[in-house]
Amino acid sequence: MYQGISLTQAPPLAVVFGFFFNAQVYLGLAGILGLAEVWQGGFSLQGIYFIHCFSIGFLLLTMFGAISQMLPVLAGVRLQSPKMTAFFTLLCLNFGLVAFIAAFRWNLSLFGVALVFLVLGILIFVGSVALKLRNIEHFTPTIVYICAALASLLLTAGFGVALLGGYAQWWDMPSWLTRFHFSLGGLGWIGLLIIGVSLQVLPMFYVAPAFPKAFFVALVPLLLLAFVLSLGFGLEKLALVFGGGFIACFGALGLFILGRRKRKIKEASITFWRVGLSAFMIAGALMWGAIGLELLNVSISIFVGGVMAIVYAMMYKIVPFLTWFHLSYAGVLELPNMREIVPQRIIKVHLILFIVGFGCALLWQVSVFASLFCIICVLLSLIAGFALCKAYRIYTYTLNNAPRMVWQT
Repeated sequence: MYQGISLTQAPPLAVVFGFFFNAQVYLGLAGILGLAEVWQGGFSLQGIYFIHCFSIGFLLLTMFGAISQMLPVLAGVRLQSPKMTAFFTLLCLNFGLVAFIAAFRWNLSLFGVALVFLVLGILIFVGSVALKLRNIEHFTPTIVYICAALASLLLTAGFGVALLGGYAQWWDMPSWLTRFHFSLGGLGWIGLLIIGVSLQVLPMFYVAPAFPKAFFVALVPLLLLAFVLSLGFGLEKLALVFGGGFIACFGALGLFILGRRKRKIKEASITFWRVGLSAFMIAGALMWGAIGLELLNVSISIFVGGVMAIVYAMMYKIVPFLTWFHLSYAGVLELPNMREIVPQRIIKVHLILFIVGFGCALLWQVSVFASLFCIICVLLSLIAGFALCKAYRIYTYTLNNAPRMVWQT
């Protein structure tokens, strides 16, 4: 099941957990700030600081945590000084995002601070990864997709810098910048990374069949290229067709592959996958028929909900596995059961709350549902944070107290 996986180059478990835990803080913060906006009568899912609290604070940090573990494990290369890289990445992104939120939420003149620290945080992490990519001898599809996603992230950040300068009134801000920033961030950075990780995670953890080669070699790149070109030439309706196809094809194929898995064990993480992949199919279909802006916004909300579901599906599968595998690599003889590291009851409660919150998000224009959505964001962050703390406590306790294998030289 775990063929081709090596922990000899993997970073300390605290690095990955640090990214994951920090991400939950921002999900909770997004809920708190959103709730304050609801009470003031100005809440919107399309609010700039709310979107970036979620996209940078929650998604970016979670993805960085996953990449910091997956690249060394799958490619056999160690990131440059992983603890130091993680520390300075988190330091810069935290400073930058707090300044960003303060600039938009309270109209403070912190755009320059936000720009410098956010860009620096992204460059530190991506630069560390890029330095080690030169040593990879065999690029698997997952690694190729991670590289493409990081390239899209840099482009997204570049457009974001231009937009931030426009908001700070340093220069003019053409309307097309917003479209490219949003589209490359959603389909390029997030979409490619989720597909790339899924190519590895679904077959490995659920003993599901591999994705067809034609899907990740031809179909996905062609649809994404057609989407970007259509957007570049101002053919927005055609771009929605290709973008919707990109999302819907992955959702449909992912559900088909998940349904053919050999391990038919019932667990909550599979339901997270099903919710996320189904959301992708619905979001893609709505994009095909998105005549007005309102329907497009609904489609985007469903897509973001699907992304969040898949992120949690991956996290609740990766965290117990990494905890168990790091203990095994350390020579611990009495290993905890993976289902004990993050109990299913915690994941089930999280899943139920997530589905309720997903429904509330689609009805956010009604203040009651907007309030519930924000409260549920806080609760989700607390549950996930508790699960991470529990897993790390089991790791440290077992590492320090359980008998270990003695290596003789």
